[in-house]
Amino acid sequence: MKSSRTTSKRLPVVQTLDQRVKRHRKIQRTKEKHIEQLESAGWELVTEGSFKLDENPLLIGANSFFMASRRPSFSEVFDLLFGGTVATAVAGDRLDHLQDYQRYLALRMLLHAQPKPKDENNAEQQAYLAMKSQLLEETGSQLVVWGANKYFQMRKRFPFSTDVAKNQMSTQWSKLIRVGQSVVLDEKQKKFRGRSKYIKMNRSKPDPIGHMVTQLMVEFDQTPIPFCTGLFPYEANKELGDRVPNDSIISWACNLINQMVYSGIKPVLINDSFYTTTASREVCASQSQPYIMAQKSTWWAGIDAMLSPHVSKPGESAFAWNSGLNSVVCAYYDPKFGKGKKLVTSNAFTKVSGDHWCLKNPPVYAHYAAGFNLCDRFNHALHGNWYPFRASHWEKHFELMFLSMAFMNFYSACMHLKLIDPEVSFNAFLKLAGSVLAEEFFSK
Repeated sequence: MKSSRTTSKRLPVVQTLDQRVKRHRKIQRTKEKHIEQLESAGWELVTEGSFKLDENPLLIGANSFFMASRRPSFSEVFDLLFGGTVATAVAGDRLDHLQDYQRYLALRMLLHAQPKPKDENNAEQQAYLAMKSQLLEETGSQLVVWGANKYFQMRKRFPFSTDVAKNQMSTQWSKLIRVGQSVVLDEKQKKFRGRSKYIKMNRSKPDPIGHMVTQLMVEFDQTPIPFCTGLFPYEANKELGDRVPNDSIISWACNLINQMVYSGIKPVLINDSFYTTTASREVCASQSQPYIMAQKSTWWAGIDAMLSPHVSKPGESAFAWNSGLNSVVCAYYDPKFGKGKKLVTSNAFTKVSGDHWCLKNPPVYAHYAAGFNLCDRFNHALHGNWYPFRASHWEKHFELMFLSMAFMNFYSACMHLKLIDPEVSFNAFLKLAGSVLAEEFFSK
C-alpha cells in the first residue's frame, strides 16, 4: 500500500544579519589563507637586472586576416564573417532562408549608416524607407527590395542571440586570424534604459549602467581599427543565481586562441584585473597559455607590502620574481593616469642580468599598457557609430551591440585587405559595401 505521506515545497533559507556576517567573514578568512599560500611560494624582491618577454621567433610580428583568396571581394569577406556556422546558427540550412539572411544583413548595414530622422515617431521605419529609396536610385537597377514590414519581419526571423555571439561568431572569427605576439581581453559597456536581468553597474565606465560585452581583440597592420575575434556577453544576475565566473571567461578566451593559426609558443593573453583570479591563472597554466594580467593589490597583500615602499610616487616601479613559478609581478606608479600604483603579473618573461630596467617604460607594465591602447582604439571607433535606433528589449540591445561590432570588424578586415582606403569612414563603408551586397543578393 502506497504511503499517504505528502511532500511539501522547500522554503528558501532566510539568513539573519548575524549569519550573513559570519558567512562573509568565513569567505574572507578562506581568501586570506589562500593568499598566504600564494605569497609563501618563493617571491623575492628584485633590485637589479630586468625582464625580457619570451618572444616566439616563429610568430609573425603583426596579426593578419587568414584568407584563401588573395584578391577578395566584399562578398567573400562578408561570407567569412557572417556565413558558415554563424549563418546556420541564425538562419538554418534552407537555401531560401540563407538567401533572405544575406539580404537582411545587407539592408541592416545600409540602415545602420542612415541618419536618424528628426521625427521620433516610427523613426526606424522612416529611415528604412528613405534608405530603400536611395538604394534604388543609386544602383539604377530594377531590384525588388523588401518593403519596411517585410524587413522587420526578417529581423525577427534572424536574431543574433547571446549564445550565437559567444560561440559561433567568436569561434568562426578566431579561425580567420593568423595571430602575432599578443591578444587582449577587455570589455565594452553600453547604456540601456529598459528592463533587463543582466544590467551591469560600473562607475568607471563612460556608460556606468548598461549591458557589458567582453571582447577578445587583435591588431591588424596597415589599419587603425583593431579586430574583435570574440564576444562574451556578461549575463550575470546574483539574485537569480546567474553567475559568470571570471575563470570561465579566461577559459573561453584560451579556447579561442587555440582556434587561431600560430606556430610554437602561443600569443600572450593580456587582461585587466576584473578577470584575474587564482582560478584564472590556473586555467592559463593548464593550457600552457602565457599571460600578462593586472592584479588587485588587495588580493596580494604580501606582494603589495613587499613592493609598495619602493613605489610611492609617479614614475617609480618595483619587481618581485618567483623562480619556481617563472612569474613576475611589476608594481608601477604611472604618471599619466595619477591613480596610484598598479600591479601586473605575468608568466611570459625571463629574468635577465645586466642593465637595470627602463624606469620610464618598465617591462611587463609597458606591454600591458600597450595592449589596452589597442582595445581603446576599437571602442573609440565604435563611439558615435553604434546602430542609431534604440532597442526596447534587452535581447535586441545585446544584438545591437553584437552587429555594431561585427560591422566594425567587416570595416577593419576590408581596410586591412586594402579593399578600401584608410580615409574611408565607417558610415561611408557601410553604404558602399551594403549597396554592393544588396544589389548582388537581391539579384539572385
